[in-house]
Amino acid sequence: MSLVSEHERNSESEMLTINEIAQMYRRSPSSVRYLLKAHPDIVNRYERGAGPRGDRYPVDSIEKVLGPSPDQNLTDTQRRIFSNQIKRFPTTPALPRRNRDEGSDLIVTLKSRRGQFADYLDLLKEMIETQPGLRIRAITATDFFSAHHSVDVAFFKRVQNGLGETRVLLLHPKERGACIRSAAEGNADLEKSQLYRDATSTVAFIRDNTERLKLNVKWTVDIPYSMLVWTEVSALVETYDYGSFDRQSSRCIGRDAPVLVVRGNTDYHRLLKEGFDYIFDGEERVTHLKTFPLKEVAKVVKS
Repeated sequence: MSLVSEHERNSESEMLTINEIAQMYRRSPSSVRYLLKAHPDIVNRYERGAGPRGDRYPVDSIEKVLGPSPDQNLTDTQRRIFSNQIKRFPTTPALPRRNRDEGSDLIVTLKSRRGQFADYLDLLKEMIETQPGLRIRAITATDFFSAHHSVDVAFFKRVQNGLGETRVLLLHPKERGACIRSAAEGNADLEKSQLYRDATSTVAFIRDNTERLKLNVKWTVDIPYSMLVWTEVSALVETYDYGSFDRQSSRCIGRDAPVLVVRGNTDYHRLLKEGFDYIFDGEERVTHLKTFPLKEVAKVVKS
């Protein structure tokens, strides 16, 4: 399905201007005009407008020349966010492409979870409720696994939709990585920190809802490189880092870091899955990365 629906193709809007085509394919208007002029069948079918920029061209002929839109596989939510944010947060290739015509690995970059929370939440719910192969990597994941957050309902709908288990990797609340993160957030006493309170709350929620929500959860010793929400359709990535905008304290910039929305079936999308599965499915003697099941974690935390 391309950006232009079948209904639009059969209506007056099946004719697009150069600027509309350029936005659709993420090219410059001049390059689009050059490509179209090289095909007589396109030139002979355009509708003249107010100057060259107002000329309109048929969608079916455009796709014969330029191929399908790079955004043909976007969901409705992703398409809405992309069209609203493309001017402020342009997409850029994440990795070299084998075939440049396939388009960028990134759909769009959201300013941050805090800065565009409504858009982020819409995407998150859509991924949880409707997309197969869900994997989540986070530190405490209280945004996901808490009765106080609306995504709890999304997980229940996911089960109703028969989409299988959700794989989850979290940071062990009493291991080395948690101590490092807690200190960076300003509290060297781990068991008195907000991180520890959040982590133990998550453990309690998962313990009570593993079967109901079909959760398969493991905890790791080390801090994950990023928050990851991965499905077979797309992925969200928020890089974890240390820093502060006011430079007055050392802390972590979660919620303020950009969120990458990664297109499915691309190099980066595949690498994200492989990195997750390397830890989740790997044996410690090979990966040197220890993981803990719910039973072991629940024994050592105060929940």
